[in-house]
Amino acid sequence: MSITLLIVGLAIIFHFGAAVIAVRLITITGHKIAWLFVTASIIIQLFRRVLHWWHELSMPATGYSNLYDIMGLSISVSMFVGLALIAPLFRSIRQSEEAMKAAMVKAEEEKAKTESIIAAIGDGVSIQDRDLRIIYQNTTHISYFGAHQGELCYQAYQHVDVPCGSCPVLSSFQEGRIHTPEMIFPGKNGPSYFEITTSPLKDADGEIIAGIQVVRNINRRKKLEREKESLIHELQKALENVRTLHGLLPICASCKDIRDDQGYWEKLEEYIENRAEVTFSHGLCPKCAKRLYPEVFKDN
Repeated sequence: MSITLLIVGLAIIFHFGAAVIAVRLITITGHKIAWLFVTASIIIQLFRRVLHWWHELSMPATGYSNLYDIMGLSISVSMFVGLALIAPLFRSIRQSEEAMKAAMVKAEEEKAKTESIIAAIGDGVSIQDRDLRIIYQNTTHISYFGAHQGELCYQAYQHVDVPCGSCPVLSSFQEGRIHTPEMIFPGKNGPSYFEITTSPLKDADGEIIAGIQVVRNINRRKKLEREKESLIHELQKALENVRTLHGLLPICASCKDIRDDQGYWEKLEEYIENRAEVTFSHGLCPKCAKRLYPEVFKDN
Protein backbone atom coordinates (compact mmCIF):
# COMPACT_ATOMS: atom_id res chain seq x y z
CA MET A 1 0.00 0.00 0.00
CA SER A 2 1.34 3.40 -1.01
CA ILE A 3 1.80 6.23 1.42
CA THR A 4 -0.90 8.18 -0.43
CA LEU A 5 -3.52 5.48 0.17
CA LEU A 6 -2.58 5.36 3.85
CA ILE A 7 -2.87 9.11 4.30
CA VAL A 8 -6.18 9.33 2.43
CA GLY A 9 -7.51 6.28 4.34
CA LEU A 10 -6.70 7.92 7.68
CA ALA A 11 -8.34 11.14 6.49
CA ILE A 12 -11.48 9.14 5.61
CA ILE A 13 -11.55 7.53 9.08
CA PHE A 14 -11.21 10.86 10.90
CA HIS A 15 -13.72 12.49 8.56
CA PHE A 16 -16.20 9.69 9.25
CA GLY A 17 -15.70 10.15 13.00
CA ALA A 18 -16.29 13.88 12.62
CA ALA A 19 -19.50 13.19 10.67
CA VAL A 20 -20.75 10.86 13.44
CA ILE A 21 -20.05 13.47 16.12
CA ALA A 22 -21.76 16.16 14.03
CA VAL A 23 -24.88 13.98 13.72
CA ARG A 24 -24.94 13.47 17.50
CA LEU A 25 -24.58 17.22 18.07
CA ILE A 26 -27.83 17.70 16.17
CA THR A 27 -29.74 15.97 18.98
CA ILE A 28 -27.50 17.33 21.77
CA THR A 29 -27.78 21.03 20.90
CA GLY A 30 -31.29 21.02 19.50
CA HIS A 31 -30.18 23.42 16.75
CA LYS A 32 -31.00 21.07 13.90
CA ILE A 33 -30.66 23.34 10.87
CA ALA A 34 -27.21 24.69 11.79
CA TRP A 35 -25.74 21.26 12.53
CA LEU A 36 -27.40 19.75 9.48
CA PHE A 37 -25.41 22.18 7.32
CA VAL A 38 -22.22 21.34 9.24
CA THR A 39 -22.90 17.61 8.93
CA ALA A 40 -23.67 17.97 5.22
CA SER A 41 -20.38 19.78 4.55
CA ILE A 42 -18.43 17.11 6.46
CA ILE A 43 -20.16 14.29 4.54
CA ILE A 44 -19.44 16.02 1.22
CA GLN A 45 -15.76 16.29 2.15
CA LEU A 46 -15.86 12.66 3.29
CA PHE A 47 -17.31 11.63 -0.07
CA ARG A 48 -14.55 13.61 -1.79
CA ARG A 49 -11.93 11.79 0.29
CA VAL A 50 -13.47 8.41 -0.63
CA LEU A 51 -13.39 9.28 -4.33
CA HIS A 52 -9.76 10.34 -4.00
CA TRP A 53 -8.90 7.12 -2.18
CA TRP A 54 -10.70 5.06 -4.85
CA HIS A 55 -8.93 6.96 -7.61
CA GLU A 56 -5.53 6.30 -6.01
CA LEU A 57 -6.43 2.65 -5.48
CA SER A 58 -7.40 2.11 -9.13
CA MET A 59 -5.02 4.47 -10.86
CA PRO A 60 -2.06 5.34 -8.64
CA ALA A 61 -0.33 8.53 -9.68
CA THR A 62 3.41 8.61 -10.24
CA GLY A 63 5.63 11.44 -9.17
CA TYR A 64 2.78 12.78 -7.07
CA SER A 65 3.54 14.92 -4.01
CA ASN A 66 1.83 13.79 -0.77
CA LEU A 67 1.80 17.33 0.64
CA TYR A 68 -1.80 17.88 -0.50
CA ASP A 69 -2.98 14.66 1.12
CA ILE A 70 -1.08 15.43 4.32
CA MET A 71 -2.83 18.82 4.50
CA GLY A 72 -6.19 17.07 3.92
CA LEU A 73 -5.39 14.61 6.71
CA SER A 74 -4.51 17.50 9.03
CA ILE A 75 -7.84 19.12 8.27
CA SER A 76 -9.71 15.86 8.95
CA VAL A 77 -7.85 15.27 12.23
CA SER A 78 -8.41 18.89 13.34
CA MET A 79 -12.09 18.68 12.48
CA PHE A 80 -12.49 15.38 14.37
CA VAL A 81 -10.60 16.60 17.46
CA GLY A 82 -12.43 19.95 17.47
CA LEU A 83 -15.85 18.30 17.28
CA ALA A 84 -14.86 15.71 19.87
CA LEU A 85 -13.77 18.43 22.29
CA ILE A 86 -16.75 20.70 21.68
CA ALA A 87 -19.37 17.95 22.04
CA PRO A 88 -19.12 17.73 25.89
CA LEU A 89 -19.42 21.50 26.05
CA PHE A 90 -22.65 21.46 24.06
CA ARG A 91 -23.85 18.48 26.11
CA SER A 92 -23.17 20.44 29.31
CA ILE A 93 -24.95 23.49 27.89
CA ARG A 94 -27.95 21.35 26.94
CA GLN A 95 -28.06 19.80 30.41
CA SER A 96 -27.84 23.26 31.96
CA GLU A 97 -30.70 24.47 29.77
CA GLU A 98 -32.82 21.47 30.73
CA ALA A 99 -31.99 21.98 34.42
CA MET A 100 -32.86 25.65 34.09
CA LYS A 101 -36.18 24.83 32.42
CA ALA A 102 -36.97 22.33 35.18
CA ALA A 103 -36.06 24.93 37.81
CA MET A 104 -38.25 27.52 36.09
CA VAL A 105 -41.16 25.08 35.98
CA LYS A 106 -40.68 24.32 39.67
CA ALA A 107 -40.41 28.02 40.45
CA GLU A 108 -43.65 28.68 38.58
CA GLU A 109 -45.31 25.86 40.51
CA GLU A 110 -44.05 27.29 43.81
CA LYS A 111 -45.20 30.75 42.75
CA ALA A 112 -48.66 29.43 41.92
CA LYS A 113 -48.75 27.57 45.24
CA THR A 114 -47.70 30.70 47.12
CA GLU A 115 -50.28 32.77 45.29
CA SER A 116 -52.96 30.22 46.23
CA ILE A 117 -51.92 30.32 49.89
CA ILE A 118 -51.91 34.14 49.91
CA ALA A 119 -55.30 34.21 48.19
CA ALA A 120 -56.69 31.76 50.75
CA ILE A 121 -55.69 34.12 53.56
CA GLY A 122 -58.25 36.61 52.29
CA ASP A 123 -56.16 39.67 53.21
CA GLY A 124 -54.42 42.13 50.94
CA VAL A 125 -50.66 41.58 50.69
CA SER A 126 -48.10 43.96 49.20
CA ILE A 127 -44.30 44.23 49.28
CA GLN A 128 -42.42 47.54 49.24
CA ASP A 129 -38.68 48.07 48.79
CA ARG A 130 -36.53 50.30 50.98
CA ASP A 131 -37.60 53.34 48.93
CA LEU A 132 -41.28 52.49 49.63
CA ARG A 133 -41.81 51.53 46.00
CA ILE A 134 -44.50 48.89 45.52
CA ILE A 135 -42.98 45.78 43.97
CA TYR A 136 -45.81 43.29 44.58
CA GLN A 137 -49.58 43.26 45.16
CA ASN A 138 -51.87 40.27 45.42
CA THR A 139 -55.39 40.24 43.97
CA THR A 140 -57.11 41.23 47.21
CA HIS A 141 -54.79 44.21 47.72
CA ILE A 142 -55.45 45.38 44.17
CA SER A 143 -59.21 45.10 44.77
CA TYR A 144 -58.83 47.39 47.81
CA PHE A 145 -56.53 50.08 46.40
CA GLY A 146 -56.03 49.40 42.68
CA ALA A 147 -52.92 48.23 40.82
CA HIS A 148 -49.92 50.43 41.73
CA GLN A 149 -46.87 48.24 41.18
CA GLY A 150 -43.79 50.35 40.46
CA GLU A 151 -45.25 53.42 42.21
CA LEU A 152 -44.28 54.97 45.53
CA CYS A 153 -46.82 53.97 48.16
CA TYR A 154 -47.42 57.45 49.61
CA GLN A 155 -48.07 58.84 46.14
CA ALA A 156 -50.32 55.93 45.17
CA TYR A 157 -52.42 55.77 48.36
CA GLN A 158 -52.24 59.20 50.02
CA HIS A 159 -51.44 61.34 46.94
CA VAL A 160 -48.62 63.20 48.70
CA ASP A 161 -44.99 63.77 47.74
CA VAL A 162 -43.34 62.71 51.00
CA PRO A 163 -43.69 59.55 53.12
CA CYS A 164 -46.44 59.61 55.73
CA GLY A 165 -45.30 60.58 59.20
CA SER A 166 -46.87 57.50 60.79
CA CYS A 167 -45.87 55.04 58.05
CA PRO A 168 -45.83 51.55 59.63
CA VAL A 169 -43.50 50.20 56.94
CA LEU A 170 -40.86 52.82 57.81
CA SER A 171 -41.32 51.96 61.49
CA SER A 172 -40.66 48.29 60.67
CA PHE A 173 -37.54 49.32 58.74
CA GLN A 174 -36.25 51.42 61.63
CA GLU A 175 -37.11 49.06 64.50
CA GLY A 176 -36.99 45.71 62.71
CA ARG A 177 -40.25 44.49 64.23
CA ILE A 178 -43.95 44.10 63.42
CA HIS A 179 -46.35 47.04 63.59
CA THR A 180 -50.15 46.78 63.51
CA PRO A 181 -51.94 50.15 63.30
CA GLU A 182 -55.48 50.88 62.11
CA MET A 183 -55.98 53.30 59.23
CA ILE A 184 -58.93 54.92 57.46
CA PHE A 185 -59.08 55.30 53.70
CA PRO A 186 -61.79 57.30 51.89
CA GLY A 187 -64.01 55.46 49.45
CA LYS A 188 -66.99 56.00 47.17
CA ASN A 189 -69.37 54.53 49.74
CA GLY A 190 -67.77 56.24 52.72
CA PRO A 191 -64.58 55.63 54.70
CA SER A 192 -63.15 52.12 54.98
CA TYR A 193 -61.29 50.86 58.02
CA PHE A 194 -58.20 48.69 57.64
CA GLU A 195 -55.87 46.93 60.03
CA ILE A 196 -52.33 47.22 58.64
CA THR A 197 -49.70 44.69 59.71
CA THR A 198 -46.16 45.42 58.52
CA SER A 199 -43.00 43.39 59.02
CA PRO A 200 -39.45 43.64 57.64
CA LEU A 201 -38.28 41.24 54.92
CA LYS A 202 -34.64 40.20 55.38
CA ASP A 203 -32.11 38.52 53.11
CA ALA A 204 -29.82 35.62 54.00
CA ASP A 205 -27.41 38.00 55.74
CA GLY A 206 -30.15 39.46 57.94
CA GLU A 207 -30.26 42.79 56.10
CA ILE A 208 -33.68 44.36 55.62
CA ILE A 209 -34.36 44.55 51.89
CA ALA A 210 -38.11 45.19 51.80
CA GLY A 211 -41.26 45.42 53.86
CA ILE A 212 -44.30 43.14 53.80
CA GLN A 213 -47.69 44.75 54.35
CA VAL A 214 -50.80 42.70 55.18
CA VAL A 215 -54.06 44.67 54.96
CA ARG A 216 -57.29 43.44 56.55
CA ASN A 217 -60.64 45.14 56.02
CA ILE A 218 -62.25 45.67 59.44
CA ASN A 219 -65.42 47.52 58.40
CA ARG A 220 -67.59 44.76 59.86
CA ARG A 221 -65.66 44.75 63.12
CA LYS A 222 -65.95 48.53 63.40
CA LYS A 223 -69.68 48.29 62.74
CA LEU A 224 -70.07 45.72 65.51
CA GLU A 225 -68.01 47.91 67.84
CA ARG A 226 -70.25 50.90 67.10
CA GLU A 227 -73.36 48.79 67.70
CA LYS A 228 -71.87 47.55 70.96
CA GLU A 229 -71.05 51.09 72.09
CA SER A 230 -74.56 52.23 71.15
CA LEU A 231 -76.09 49.36 73.12
CA ILE A 232 -73.91 50.12 76.14
CA HIS A 233 -74.94 53.78 75.93
CA GLU A 234 -78.62 52.84 75.79
CA LEU A 235 -78.21 50.50 78.77
CA GLN A 236 -76.45 53.21 80.75
CA LYS A 237 -79.20 55.64 79.89
CA ALA A 238 -81.84 53.12 80.97
CA LEU A 239 -80.01 52.52 84.23
CA GLU A 240 -79.92 56.23 84.87
CA ASN A 241 -83.70 56.32 84.50
CA VAL A 242 -84.21 53.48 86.93
CA ARG A 243 -84.50 54.89 90.45
CA THR A 244 -84.50 52.62 93.47
CA LEU A 245 -85.75 53.24 97.01
CA HIS A 246 -83.24 52.74 99.77
CA GLY A 247 -82.55 53.88 103.31
CA LEU A 248 -85.09 54.67 106.11
CA LEU A 249 -88.61 55.75 105.11
CA PRO A 250 -90.56 57.78 107.71
CA ILE A 251 -94.09 56.30 107.50
CA CYS A 252 -97.19 57.09 109.53
CA ALA A 253 -98.14 54.20 111.80
CA SER A 254 -101.81 54.91 111.29
CA CYS A 255 -102.56 56.12 107.74
CA LYS A 256 -99.32 54.80 106.25
CA ASP A 257 -98.43 58.11 104.53
CA ILE A 258 -94.73 58.69 103.91
CA ARG A 259 -92.79 61.90 104.59
CA ASP A 260 -90.48 62.98 101.75
CA ASP A 261 -87.15 64.81 101.99
CA GLN A 262 -88.90 68.20 102.00
CA GLY A 263 -91.11 67.25 104.95
CA TYR A 264 -94.31 66.74 102.97
CA TRP A 265 -96.49 63.72 103.54
CA GLU A 266 -97.54 61.67 100.53
CA LYS A 267 -99.69 58.66 100.05
CA LEU A 268 -97.72 55.45 99.91
CA GLU A 269 -98.76 54.83 96.32
CA GLU A 270 -97.84 58.35 95.20
CA TYR A 271 -94.48 58.24 96.92
CA ILE A 272 -93.45 54.99 95.25
CA GLU A 273 -94.88 55.89 91.82
CA ASN A 274 -92.93 59.18 91.84
CA ARG A 275 -89.66 57.46 92.65
CA ALA A 276 -89.82 54.17 90.78
CA GLU A 277 -91.14 52.97 87.43
CA VAL A 278 -94.17 51.20 88.93
CA THR A 279 -97.92 51.71 88.74
CA PHE A 280 -100.31 50.46 91.39
CA SER A 281 -103.49 48.52 90.71
CA HIS A 282 -105.91 48.26 93.62
CA GLY A 283 -107.75 45.24 94.95
CA LEU A 284 -108.72 43.59 98.27
CA CYS A 285 -106.83 40.94 100.11
CA PRO A 286 -108.98 38.06 101.56
CA LYS A 287 -108.70 39.41 105.10
CA CYS A 288 -109.92 42.89 104.22
CA ALA A 289 -112.60 41.52 101.92
CA LYS A 290 -114.16 39.51 104.81
CA ARG A 291 -113.92 42.48 107.11
CA LEU A 292 -115.58 44.91 104.72
CA TYR A 293 -118.03 42.58 103.02
CA PRO A 294 -118.82 39.81 105.52
CA GLU A 295 -122.13 39.00 103.82
CA VAL A 296 -120.31 38.21 100.58
CA PHE A 297 -117.16 36.60 101.85
CA LYS A 298 -118.29 34.15 104.52
CA ASP A 299 -116.14 31.66 106.31
CA ASN A 300 -116.47 28.20 104.89
